[in-house]
Amino acid sequence: MDSSRSFEAGNNGRTIPPQEACNRIAAVVQEAVQTMGVVADEKMRMLKKARQALETCDHELEEKAKEVSELKLERQRKRLQIDELESIARLKEAEADMFQLKADEARREADRLQRIALAKSGKSEEDYASSYLKQRLSEAEAEKQFLFEKIKLQDQSSRSSQGNDIGDTSQELYSKIQEILKSV
Repeated sequence: MDSSRSFEAGNNGRTIPPQEACNRIAAVVQEAVQTMGVVADEKMRMLKKARQALETCDHELEEKAKEVSELKLERQRKRLQIDELESIARLKEAEADMFQLKADEARREADRLQRIALAKSGKSEEDYASSYLKQRLSEAEAEKQFLFEKIKLQDQSSRSSQGNDIGDTSQELYSKIQEILKSV
C-alpha cells in the first residue's frame, strides 16, 4: 500500500492513517495466525488420535484375522474328528451286527445241539433201561436155572431118601420161583 495515501475504514468513511491500518491488519493477521496455530495444534492432536485409533483398529483387525484363522483351523480339526468318530461309530455298528449274527448263529447251533443231546439222552435212557432189563432178565434166567438145577438135585435126592414129603416141598419151591420170575 502506498504510505502517502490514507486508508479508508468502514467507520463512517473516516480515514485511518496507514500505520494504524497496518497495525490493525497485523493484529488481525496475528490473531488469525494464532487461531490457525491453535486450530492446527487441535487438528494435529485429532490427527494423532485418529492415527492411534487407526493403528488400534489395524491391530484389532490383525488379531481378529488371527482368531478367524484359528477358528477355521479348529473347525477343520473338529470336522476331521467328527468324520473320524462317525467312521468309528460305523465300524462299531458293523462289529455289533457281525457279533449279533454270530450270537444268533451260536444260539441256533446250541438249540440244535440241545435237541440232539435230548434225543440222544432219551435214547440213552431207553438203551440203559433196555440193557438193565436184559441184564436183570439174564440174571433171573441164571437164577431160575440155578434154582431149577438145585430143585432137581433136591428132588432126586429126596426121592431116593425120603419118599413123597419132600416132593411137596420141591413143588412149593418151584411155585415160588415161578412167582418171582413173573414179578421180574
